[in-house]
Amino acid sequence: MIIKAINIRNFRSHKNTQISFDKGITTIIGHNGSGKSSIFEAMNYALYARGSVSNVNIDDLIKRGTNQFLIELLFEIGGNTYKVVRGRGKGGNIDRLYINNSLYAETNSEVNNKIKEILGIDHKVFLNAIYIKQGEINSLINLRPAERKRLIGTLLGIERYEKVWGEMGNAIGEFSRKLEYIKGELKQIDDIKDNIKHIKEEIDEKEKELKILKNNYIHIEKLKKEKEEELKQYDKKEKEFNDLNNILRETEHKIESLKNEIDNLKNDIKDIKYKNKILMENNEGYNKYIEIEKELNELSNKIESYKKYYDKFNKLNGKKETLEDNLKKINENLKNLNPENKDIDTINKDIESIKGELEKLHNIMEKLMELTELNKKLDELNKNKEEIDKNKKYYEEYIDIAKKLDELSKKLVVFEKLKEKKKNINSQIDSLKKKKEELLKDLTNFDEIEKKINAENELVKEHDDLTEKITNLTKLITEKDTKIKQIKDAIKKLEETDNKCPVCQSDIDENKKAELLNTYHSNIEKELKQLKKLEKKYNDYNTKSKELNNNINKINKLKAKYGKLKEKKDNLDNINKDLDNYINELYELRKEISRYENIEKEIKDLEKKKDYLEKYYNKYNFCVEYLKNTNEKELLNNKNNLLKIIGNYDKTKVNNKEKELNNNLEKLKDILRLINDKINKEEELKNISKEIEKIQKKAENYIELNRKKSEMEKEMELYKEPYNTYKNAIAVLENYSKKYKTDINKLENTVNEIITDKNEELNTLNNSKNNILEKIDNLDYYDKTYHDKLKENYEKISNKLNDANNKIVEVKSYLNSKTELLQNYVNNLNKLLNKEKEKERLEKYIDYLKDIRENVFSKNGFQQYLREKYIPLIQKYTNEIFNEFELPYSHIQIKNDYDIIVDELPVKTLSGGEQIAVSLALRLGISKAVCNNLQCIILDEPTAFLDEDRRKKLLNVFGNIKTISQVFVISHHNELEQVANNIINIKKIGEDSVIYD
Repeated sequence: MIIKAINIRNFRSHKNTQISFDKGITTIIGHNGSGKSSIFEAMNYALYARGSVSNVNIDDLIKRGTNQFLIELLFEIGGNTYKVVRGRGKGGNIDRLYINNSLYAETNSEVNNKIKEILGIDHKVFLNAIYIKQGEINSLINLRPAERKRLIGTLLGIERYEKVWGEMGNAIGEFSRKLEYIKGELKQIDDIKDNIKHIKEEIDEKEKELKILKNNYIHIEKLKKEKEEELKQYDKKEKEFNDLNNILRETEHKIESLKNEIDNLKNDIKDIKYKNKILMENNEGYNKYIEIEKELNELSNKIESYKKYYDKFNKLNGKKETLEDNLKKINENLKNLNPENKDIDTINKDIESIKGELEKLHNIMEKLMELTELNKKLDELNKNKEEIDKNKKYYEEYIDIAKKLDELSKKLVVFEKLKEKKKNINSQIDSLKKKKEELLKDLTNFDEIEKKINAENELVKEHDDLTEKITNLTKLITEKDTKIKQIKDAIKKLEETDNKCPVCQSDIDENKKAELLNTYHSNIEKELKQLKKLEKKYNDYNTKSKELNNNINKINKLKAKYGKLKEKKDNLDNINKDLDNYINELYELRKEISRYENIEKEIKDLEKKKDYLEKYYNKYNFCVEYLKNTNEKELLNNKNNLLKIIGNYDKTKVNNKEKELNNNLEKLKDILRLINDKINKEEELKNISKEIEKIQKKAENYIELNRKKSEMEKEMELYKEPYNTYKNAIAVLENYSKKYKTDINKLENTVNEIITDKNEELNTLNNSKNNILEKIDNLDYYDKTYHDKLKENYEKISNKLNDANNKIVEVKSYLNSKTELLQNYVNNLNKLLNKEKEKERLEKYIDYLKDIRENVFSKNGFQQYLREKYIPLIQKYTNEIFNEFELPYSHIQIKNDYDIIVDELPVKTLSGGEQIAVSLALRLGISKAVCNNLQCIILDEPTAFLDEDRRKKLLNVFGNIKTISQVFVISHHNELEQVANNIINIKKIGEDSVIYD
């Protein structure tokens, strides 16, 4: 891969950085914190969409004050030009990959996969093989051989096989536990078969019981139907009896209601006759009241028509009196204010004359005001001249201090950056110490776990020995069982035979038979004792075997934890190394900071003095500016012109004269207002008098009509009582008229007719009642006691039938539950029979996994193959590069234990510069072995922590690299420019990193 160019926008401290790269050695020079490493961090993100450190926050990558970064990286491989574009932030994610200007992929996962495919390496290999971070150039030769083996194994991907080996052990353990669990389950088969047999017997018994219960149910059901038929006949008879009684009660109720209704009608006819009598007695008074009421309404309408004239007449008289009073007062005021009795025209002329004089005085007053302001400006001018002379020396001193502060501020920026860097380093140290404490806490039992892991082989060997012993014991126990069984068979046959030996069939007597039986029993007892000892030994071995197996399983479980702890142990070593590096850098930084320690005090003292002088400085500037903007000659000319206009007037004379004229003016205006008011009011009084004269007669008519109305109201009050009595009686008759829906005059006849109809209806109901009583007397005899007894018997039979049905349901439920249980046992039995097959498959699969684990993923498997393949290759590339350095050595050897030998000498015996050459050659050799098409390498601060002599030696090494087409070196040391083909300078201006020539 040859990197051609990169464009960075809003990434870290880079606002808009565009860089093109050429082949050869490119040095990127700049102070610490200038943004050098951020360029290659951007390259790393462009390729893999990940930070160079884990758990990086996207917000930390976006430049402060912006909301999205964008990176474009251009590179070449195999004659093709690739451009990868990455963007992150609030504007959304951007992921694109172009090949020869054609879009090739445009999602994050697609771009990541294509980049891995094109480069042939993943992110981890890129960080360890191509991008060599600060302080790691000679880390490989400083590691112990075991650590070097682990690191190279990581780059080759060997750790994955170790991890798989451990995980497969866990998987085998899990499958073995599953196998044991299945074997345990299979022991249930005999019990399940016995349960199936027992349940089938129970089901047969319950089915017989169910048949008897069903026959009993049929018999009871037949009895119930017979009783039910008899009960229905009696229920019908009861219904007829109850229906007739209900009709009788209803008829009697109707008769009673009809009698009440007739009584009410008779009361109504009596009241109607009384109310008709009242109408006749009060008819005359009622009519007289109506007549007066009509006349009174007509009179009220007339009064209402005259009321508006009467009201207006009273209002105008009040207004007339007010105007007459006002005119009297106006005449008195005019007599006092205008004794000469001037007319309106004369007064208006006097007013205009006074206004003219006031205008002249107003102009003079304005000029006096202008003169006052002008004198103030001339006084201010003279004061500013005095202030300039007074503050000039302070002004000059202030300028000198400002220049000094500007220079010190630049130094302070450097000082603040050093302090910030110190703070960041201290923060990193605190963070690393915290991580170290956490790791030490996590690694408390690491040695104990490692010891247990290392003891696995002994436990496995012990377990295998026990397994062999158990197998031998099993054979011996089987032999003993067989022998005991044979002796028992011989005793049985001997007891059953008559004087014949069961073995050889020879004749024997009773004594011989007894002797043989005693011998056999003695042998059985002896064999049983031996068998008991063997079984005890077998159980002891088996218990021990299970205990060992549990311990081995525990170790297998610990392996995953051990792997994680081992990784943490490695992290702890790296943290200790980083801590040492940061502490060294902090020491150098403190020395640098000590040069600036007094700068803040110096700035503070100068700023205090500057603050004191600032008021004099500002005053001087203000006075100079004031003189620039003020024309003294023009002010003096204006003053002379104003004095000519004003003459001998001053403000007091003008004010006194204005006051006198204004008093005369107001007096004339008051006289003018009174004259106009008098004219208007006299005209208004004349008009009101005419209007009063017009409506006076109508107002008098209103008074006369009201008097007449009062007399009629008194007369009407005499007829009010007969009127109300008549009206109440007619209201009652109207209600009766509505009730009976007839005219008031026909009410008596109508009600009498209704009474006649109701009496006829009453006779009809009485006849109906007699008929019902006759039907009840003619009905068949109904015995309620016997009917209740029938109901009781029917209820008892129904209950018996329900009980019989409940027993049937109970037995059926029992049968269903047993059938279901039987089915469950059958299903479980079928499952267990299937588990027999699963057990066989699992046993074969465990053997297969063990074979794969040992032959492929173990240390002696593919891991060993990778090391045997790549170590010679790394050694070959390392020596090719090392020979380019023109040092007095010919061969670097990586031994089997990963120790490094140079021409049979340990690498630690070489000089500092030679060690750097070996380290760089080894690092580049590994990179070439891992990456087939390695054409570039990035070295971040390779001279960090090196003294001047070692830096010079490293320059010579860089100058001799010819195998790699493109080398990037990031540094803050300018001497690296000596070996560079291309130089890129970078600095920080404010918050932005900037490339400059």
